[in-house]
Amino acid sequence: MRIESVDGHTYAIPSDARRLIDQGRLDLRLFDLTTLSRPEYLARQREGLRLIVTYRGERPAARSGLAATDGAEVRRTLRTLNADAVSVPVEDAGGAWQTLTGASGSGTSPGAADPGVDKIWLDAVRRVEPDRSVPGTGAPRARQAGYDGKGATIAVLDSGVDETHPDLAGQEIAEKNFSTSPDTRDRVGHGTHVASIAAGTGAKSGGKYTGVAPGARILDGKVVDDQGDGDDSAVIAGIEWAVQHQADVVNLSLGDPDTPGTDPVEAAVDKLSAETDTLFVVAAGNNGKSGAGSINTPASADSALTVGAVDKEDRLAEFSGVGPRLGDNAIKPDVTAPGVDIAGALAPGSMAAEKGTPVADGYVALSGTSMAAPHASGAAAILMQRHPHWTGQQIKAVLTGTATPGTGYNPFQQGTGRIDLREALRASVIAEPSSLSFGARSRPHAGDRLLNKRLTYRNLGDRPVTLHLSVVGTGPDGKPAPDGFFTVRDRRLTIPARGTAGTSVTVDTRLGGSLDGAYGAYVTATGGGRLVRTAAAVVCLPTDPATA
Repeated sequence: MRIESVDGHTYAIPSDARRLIDQGRLDLRLFDLTTLSRPEYLARQREGLRLIVTYRGERPAARSGLAATDGAEVRRTLRTLNADAVSVPVEDAGGAWQTLTGASGSGTSPGAADPGVDKIWLDAVRRVEPDRSVPGTGAPRARQAGYDGKGATIAVLDSGVDETHPDLAGQEIAEKNFSTSPDTRDRVGHGTHVASIAAGTGAKSGGKYTGVAPGARILDGKVVDDQGDGDDSAVIAGIEWAVQHQADVVNLSLGDPDTPGTDPVEAAVDKLSAETDTLFVVAAGNNGKSGAGSINTPASADSALTVGAVDKEDRLAEFSGVGPRLGDNAIKPDVTAPGVDIAGALAPGSMAAEKGTPVADGYVALSGTSMAAPHASGAAAILMQRHPHWTGQQIKAVLTGTATPGTGYNPFQQGTGRIDLREALRASVIAEPSSLSFGARSRPHAGDRLLNKRLTYRNLGDRPVTLHLSVVGTGPDGKPAPDGFFTVRDRRLTIPARGTAGTSVTVDTRLGGSLDGAYGAYVTATGGGRLVRTAAAVVCLPTDPATA
């Protein structure tokens, strides 16, 4: 057994597990004593060890072997990942380990996985987390123009939705319980609040607290229990159910601290985003006070529209999770939305009544990126009503490209800024990718090569558009980046109708000198009444961690 301490976490790693961890086939979190000692994990120890096992092939022997292992219980099958969620009593964990690694009788060498096993994950715990509005998104003006999300479906995967609240009566079209709770009732109050922000009618308040997209309908997937905790496997099962029910948007106002690499929920989000037109909108998390790298998972998923929180003056909330993403220093969040003191529907007798601030009969104010995410989900529903043939990733690109950046923040803090439906409804040009992450470079920078990334503009409209391009960068000190640090190759591009045109963006880290930290920029393309903004960023490190 080897004891390791990394970034404030203590790991106890058996010698026969190290090889599998290094191969990426065994989840390091299974040996994270710091995480596993948290109250929500200790409370589940009596139920045994919870795993998600992904397989290779349709009928690997390890799958049937694990199901036959003493004490093992297959709790659910996750078809998106070709995986099973399994519970194993602690006293039977050795038998499960032998089955999955082939350590007994299969000829597999010690420290290797059975050939039919792809990866063994911890079935981690996710939490819904309010930290203790709507006009800021441009939704009222969208409704005046006739867009309220009609025809779109938003899946709220959360603590349940109280459909008896007048604002949510008739909004829900299906519900299902994936949690360990006995029913779909919202005893936390989080899901009800989130659903009303996204698609509440405001009926109880005479319209004062109308949600962003009151014309949209809600799928209610309860994926956390009555204490606000839920397993990865429950979240993935809810995601699969939502997609099967043709959700246009899936709102995930839940999460857990991220780790480098991809976890099973991130994998499911990315896979289904690629295979369907569904957009996953995910709260960035409320760990912003921890500083850089505080984005939660699954907000860290590549394809997710990751949403941070701002107040009514567009100031970044101190709790809002910020990047760069752990492992590769990618840009997250993608955008921000109102998330401070947000009024929403109150589920009677729920925990939200104690945590929130009453603002009116049947309403409570809560703060958190959990409240920001449904603003973006509602905005996405409105865009889907306006453009029913656009994909989820195109909707993400529009919301990202038309956002308004706040003053004094870099892309790792706000993405491209607060969502702006007024601009988004006018948009017909998107950037691909929607942000440009250049990773990290370590000192000395004198020998650094130029970093180049291609930026493509796609015209979704029926007429050619000519765009004028510019780039403005800032350094870690908030001052303008040195001239030439960020450059864009073309100053003018014409994009044909239903076509594309590309340019490249270059970063020269040699010009940063001895000033280390996050350098950010916005590439702005304007023309023909269109605006597309793309965030770019790179991190300059003092030394290479691998050689320090």
